[in-house]
Amino acid sequence: MTAYGGDEISAIVIDIGSSLSKAGWSGEDSPKVIIPSYVGSIVESENKESKAGSDVDVTMVNTDAGNSINASSKKNNKKFIGDGQINCWRENMELKNPLKNGLSKLLI
Repeated sequence: MTAYGGDEISAIVIDIGSSLSKAGWSGEDSPKVIIPSYVGSIVESENKESKAGSDVDVTMVNTDAGNSINASSKKNNKKFIGDGQINCWRENMELKNPLKNGLSKLLI
């Protein structure tokens, strides 16, 4: 039977903490990745109708797609990462976990 030492096995170590999540290889001094365990997210929606002429009774239709311009709205997602950003109170901010099914959803 072959016995392996600690440096010969490449194992991934994941530490999910209350404020920081860390991941790295076993046998190394420091983790390779350190990310916050929670991020703040604010979803703001802007209606094009509210910016330009909301008192107009006519809805313009895009002839290419057949969609109404007033029905479309743009959503802005703002992300806040780190203790200084999350601890500051903001209206409509939700705290979310950045990992879903083991994958980062910060880029989504």
